[in-house]
Amino acid sequence: DRLISPTNAQAGDAILIVKPFPIEAAALIANERAAELKAQGWTAAEIEAAQNTLFDPGLSVVDAAQIAMAYGHVRAMHDPTEGGIAGGLRELAQAAGLGLEVDIDALPRLPLGVRLCLEYDLNPLGAIASGSLLVVMSADHADGLVARYAAEGIVAANVGRMTEAGSGEWLLSDDERMPLPTFSVDEITKLYS
Repeated sequence: DRLISPTNAQAGDAILIVKPFPIEAAALIANERAAELKAQGWTAAEIEAAQNTLFDPGLSVVDAAQIAMAYGHVRAMHDPTEGGIAGGLRELAQAAGLGLEVDIDALPRLPLGVRLCLEYDLNPLGAIASGSLLVVMSADHADGLVARYAAEGIVAANVGRMTEAGSGEWLLSDDERMPLPTFSVDEITKLYS
């Protein structure tokens, strides 16, 4: 009776991202390429901090999901992994049978994760994003849930909205509207090719 399914999402619902991205990509890169990063001028503290993202902010979304459920007004949740935030957003829209619009400037980014991705020419939007949670909920209550997360010390942001079926999946920045990027494979695979 408390099942949360993407089919409950409605056009006009808010989209929240809970915990910044790309958490798992940061940890993978820092663990796989630590010696190389050190040789490229990264400090031991930066590398260790990136490796530690496995635990802080961590890969589990259980607490974040429980907070959302306790708050209420949630229509859908999804934990993006392979394919990154972009892949997770697309999967959410497709499962809901709706479109979406996301403000690219509102996305909560993990600075070390973004830096590490860019160091290896990986697009952070398509890099494995385990640790983040997508929440779709009534727009009237979205700011309240973001505040609840802040009170718990969890980064969260209202980043966009679900749109009518067939309207597409879009990133917005100022007056620019661009298609949500598609990644045929997770960007992290470039580390191993």
